[in-house]
Amino acid sequence: MVKLNYANRKSEGVKLGQIVAKDMSKKAETFWSKSTSIKDSSPLELNLAGRKLGADGVQEVVEGLQEALTDQSGAGCFRLEELNLSGNDITTAMLPTLAQIIRIVPSDLRDLDLSGNKICVKTEEDAHNWEIFLYSFRNCHVVRRIDFSGNQLFGPKPFEVLLRVYSNHPTIDAAGLAPVQTLFSNPENHSPGASVSEVSDLGKQMQSLSIKVPDEQAENPRASVKRQGLRSIPYLVFSDVSMTDSGALHYSQILERHYHPQQLMRGVKPSSLATVYDEYHKKTQCWGLIHFPNGTLTATGEKLLYHAEAVRQSLSRFADEGLGSLLAQVTSTGTAYTSSLEASQRRSSVAERNQRLSSNLTSHQRHSSTIPAGSGPAGSYSEDPSLPNEDILATEEQLVSVRKRIERIMMAEGQLSEVQLWRSSLRLLVLSRVMFAKIGPTPKSTSGGVSTYASDLVVAPSPSSTPIFAITSTSNQPTYASVTEYGSVTEFNKRKKQPSPTKVGPKGAPVKSTVRAKIVVGSGGISDPGLPMQLPMKVWRQIILCAAKGEGVVSEEQQDRIIAYAQDRASLEIERGFANKNDSIRMWRILEAIGCLTYQVRE
Repeated sequence: MVKLNYANRKSEGVKLGQIVAKDMSKKAETFWSKSTSIKDSSPLELNLAGRKLGADGVQEVVEGLQEALTDQSGAGCFRLEELNLSGNDITTAMLPTLAQIIRIVPSDLRDLDLSGNKICVKTEEDAHNWEIFLYSFRNCHVVRRIDFSGNQLFGPKPFEVLLRVYSNHPTIDAAGLAPVQTLFSNPENHSPGASVSEVSDLGKQMQSLSIKVPDEQAENPRASVKRQGLRSIPYLVFSDVSMTDSGALHYSQILERHYHPQQLMRGVKPSSLATVYDEYHKKTQCWGLIHFPNGTLTATGEKLLYHAEAVRQSLSRFADEGLGSLLAQVTSTGTAYTSSLEASQRRSSVAERNQRLSSNLTSHQRHSSTIPAGSGPAGSYSEDPSLPNEDILATEEQLVSVRKRIERIMMAEGQLSEVQLWRSSLRLLVLSRVMFAKIGPTPKSTSGGVSTYASDLVVAPSPSSTPIFAITSTSNQPTYASVTEYGSVTEFNKRKKQPSPTKVGPKGAPVKSTVRAKIVVGSGGISDPGLPMQLPMKVWRQIILCAAKGEGVVSEEQQDRIIAYAQDRASLEIERGFANKNDSIRMWRILEAIGCLTYQVRE
């Protein structure tokens, strides 16, 4: 292990950056000058805290690290495990430069400290740079912590981008999650019978918790199943980042579904960082995603995060009954989880919601795959009489209610245009109505319906050797087509060494055969007469998606819903029903109807 600490150097700024780059170059030169054929690289901890590197200094450090971490064969003299860049006047514009280093060390980097810098996301350029940086973690699979505390991540943009990147990063396979019961100190002191009112006792109990892992896992942190991306990082720190309610709206979507560090954490050997991780729980009572303190949150924003954490606790049940009871008391939540549903779906009856909950529990058992039978969500759902289904759903509905309130406040305050998903979705809807409003499903005729399937075809040879197909009969039901063929296909089948699908009759006589094929009249061809310029639907979808700036923002499913809504004449009647409402309510209801109030997070 090589530890390079420049935190106490007198030099700072670009001068210190040049010193670091020079040191890296010398060490790399020494490393490659070794006469031994086998050269083992060393783990590196680099501490540059508080040196005010700025843009030029960061550039020097990055260039030096690139030389030390890689050569022409991809190997290097160091494996960067910890990088402390706190207090270095780093701005959002410098993040793509740092991303170059992140992409080099996906299997080595464990801790990145960017606290106390000047990262903010105000403009579209800022959002773009921020997104590049976050995407660079996609292949990282041993990162334990990224610390963004003390930056200025106010407004909706930084956390909307975070949610968008998070939703596109690989999902977690629960098969390799660490057994929960091995991650805590002796739980015998926990009181499973404690009441919610015993807050002071709960606080003392939480302070007694510490992270512990089996010896074999600590020795071989890569022994567990490979997980990667932002979803796999146990600790993401956003304390004192000027988080506002609009940012919390997006952040809460991550909070409610992120695994706890006790499930994600790989081997933690005794170190100063292990102590830091332990202190997070004691000081903030946040588990892995650290969002307190943030004095810019209103009471509504704090309530939103509280309910999101409550749903999250329901998602990740703990094996030990004492700890499970403790966490349930801390969050005042039930012990089953239902996935985050579309807002429109949540308006159904209690019976329908209970049915969805029951079916959703099966799909979410992966979150508790390390928990003994009977203590996970499904068992609790059916066996614990103290936690009725209505109470479980109430926790989820409280979260939805607070989100709805914040969304409407944002729109009333003119922040609709600040959320790219909302902006792009509404633009896409307007363009879809212009392009496709008259294209909708053709109404059935009174004479027996619309023929959309080919039932009889004629195949004839042509001079270009390309068969000519002609539809001679249609059906309004899916069917296998009956083919009348003129000419012989015997020679063709001999070349293909396959039995002939037809019985060849006298020369020129038609011979019928049935083919396993279905031809549907649709828009997937080269042209579509029903659309402008006869371009097919697929092409027009891409054109209007680009025009709405929705690429990578609006999912394919959301695009489908938007186009279907635009083509549905009944949607205009629905909108007339709330035409007398103010703009913010109308926009909210439209976004709710098309399912575009938030991003679709892949599960």
